[in-house]
Amino acid sequence: MEYRQLGKWGLRISTIGLGSYLTIGMHVDDDTAAECVKVAFDGGINWIDTANAYNHGEAEIALGKILADYDRDDYVLATKVWAPMGDGPNDRGLSAKHVFEQCHASLDRLQTDYLDLYQCHRPDPDTPLEETIRIMDDLARAGLILYWGVSEWPAALIQEACDLARAMGCRPPVSNQPRYSLMYRQPEAEVYPTCLHNGLGNVCFSPLAHGVLTGKYEPGQPPPEGTRAADDTQNKILMNMYWGDENLRKVQEMKEMAGDLGLSCAQLAMAWALRDPDGTGAVVSLAGATMPWPGGLGPWYSIAGSEIGGATIVPMIAAFAPASRAEKTIAGIFAPDPVPEGYADHIGAGLTLRRETLRENARQVRGLKPHLQAMSAEYPNLSLPVEIVHGTADTTVPAEVHAKPMAALLPDARLTLLPDAGHMIHHARPQAVVDAIRRAAARAGR
Repeated sequence: MEYRQLGKWGLRISTIGLGSYLTIGMHVDDDTAAECVKVAFDGGINWIDTANAYNHGEAEIALGKILADYDRDDYVLATKVWAPMGDGPNDRGLSAKHVFEQCHASLDRLQTDYLDLYQCHRPDPDTPLEETIRIMDDLARAGLILYWGVSEWPAALIQEACDLARAMGCRPPVSNQPRYSLMYRQPEAEVYPTCLHNGLGNVCFSPLAHGVLTGKYEPGQPPPEGTRAADDTQNKILMNMYWGDENLRKVQEMKEMAGDLGLSCAQLAMAWALRDPDGTGAVVSLAGATMPWPGGLGPWYSIAGSEIGGATIVPMIAAFAPASRAEKTIAGIFAPDPVPEGYADHIGAGLTLRRETLRENARQVRGLKPHLQAMSAEYPNLSLPVEIVHGTADTTVPAEVHAKPMAALLPDARLTLLPDAGHMIHHARPQAVVDAIRRAAARAGR
């Protein structure tokens, strides 16, 4: 078992934890639950996660009985607060009253004197954030919790909590528990960068997408008897978020890939989730516009990207340009390689002639050069391995202007020039792209 720091903090937890949603204290009997915990401990897992809301406290009660047989020093215990635990007006949310009372209730159910990590299960818009931060700090000062964190909070709220905690002189959140898997990657856009910036560790849940990524469900077939998908008492999230023939077909393709590697589908899905989403091991650049080009943009982007041109010239072109114009442009981008059959229809080539698309594309390109100037200035400081792949016949983004100067600036870059290849090398030379990715992974030790 490998262990990682919880963000920037001193606590070290196993890379795989044992959860208890829909299982311990609910859909598995006590003997099976105890065996699950034993297998987890025998495998080196020291991270046990639950919540007061799981079967209305029953998961905590079941875990409390099982964990009484283990040394408290040997595991990191986490639970959560927020969900309704009664019918009263204060029996839910993240108010000081509810958090305080539920912390004591969870301690009783878990038969322990303290919690290693107390997590806000969801945001509470009805409670001021400073109230929640203060009660978490008070619980820590009282010795009832060691750390506190959040679960399924948006990036902006995580940032606000960190800033406010610092301003208040209180302990900030140390962790975030997001939903994350190959089938749900939303945290990558904003949540993970925010957590990285503030030093929060991410302890993800549902890496197997409620079992869909095990590959046991077939497209066009009902779920096998005895599986979670076949049980209406526990399949609501699975059915709403992941079920469907297209998803199941993709998982079956993944299952074949896993088999080629000597793995089960679940093992491959877990291995993917265990990679470090906060860190970049290597970069692969495919015919990228990576350097500021000499001279200007030419008349089209200069005019169409301007306020006046966008309001006058662009609507005229959008109104009168034939669809064949888009097809001709695509052919030029691929040249000298052929355009894959059906490519124009697949990407909706006709949509590129809409005035909004033409206008925004021109504005984006017009504003690109300053960003490339700032970015290229940092290339000498980039220490990670970089694989650059570029076609020698690329006239859209010429290698002499972009790939070659970029390779000269990067300390650990390798440039591969593909003879007679155009701009769309990921379509025309897919094996060369796959090879570059594998080289980058090997150089990064992944």
